[in-house]
Amino acid sequence: MSTTTTQTPEIPRPILVNSREAARMLGISERKLFSLKTSGEIPCVQVGRSVRFRLTTLEEWAERAETT
Repeated sequence: MSTTTTQTPEIPRPILVNSREAARMLGISERKLFSLKTSGEIPCVQVGRSVRFRLTTLEEWAERAETT
């Protein structure tokens, strides 16, 4: 008896996320995220009128913010 396995295609990781997703990933409020954006602590990408955040930037910020 042969079994057929169906492989689901891997969904690529997004490069940019919106503010709601970014705040959720960091475990902070959107208000705090925009405060960090305004102060220049977390850079963003402007796409038209939309604000997006690079996943790599969020990960780097979290590493820098980590206390030892």
